[in-house]
Amino acid sequence: MIRTRAQIDTEEWDWIRDSDAEMVHYLNEPERQGITPEDAADWWLKKVVPELRDKRGKKLVGPACASDEAGDKWLATFMDLVGKSENGNPDFLGVHYYSGDLEHAKRYITSMHEKYGLALNVSEIASISRDGTEVERFTEKLSEWMDGQEWIDEYGWFGCMAHCADDFASPAAQLMDDKGQFTPLMRLLMKTS
Repeated sequence: MIRTRAQIDTEEWDWIRDSDAEMVHYLNEPERQGITPEDAADWWLKKVVPELRDKRGKKLVGPACASDEAGDKWLATFMDLVGKSENGNPDFLGVHYYSGDLEHAKRYITSMHEKYGLALNVSEIASISRDGTEVERFTEKLSEWMDGQEWIDEYGWFGCMAHCADDFASPAAQLMDDKGQFTPLMRLLMKTS
């Protein structure tokens, strides 16, 4: 994954470029890192696409922005810039989504597919509700729904780590406990997927 500019300008680039990975994600919430869409598009068109997709055949997941106004605006500018170049669009649209509202999640995810016409890679998704029953329902029902959408290539629930960086996602949405053991929610996901 190319999370930041650092992965483009250091030896990490060589690791990414020369890896056996068939898919590479490009930029994690760049609008929150102070990366402009213009800079991101420039790096994408001059280095990422030519070296990773054209020369090595890797599939590319575009920047995954936060599902808020700033993220949506940033992504629209980036997609406009790369869309002007032949072969500039990502293979998959990166999407992040956090909420407790199941129907809003479906609408938002669908709108991203409809707006850009690309298959999605929903690389971060979780409920922010503090009610465990709501979190379980949101997670289970949205997984079932995403499994049924042919235009969702992959999705990954946030929280499969022993120690989260913050408490934005609901503690009830964590997939591992502080000892690194799977939570009941993770075991539920493994049964239904």
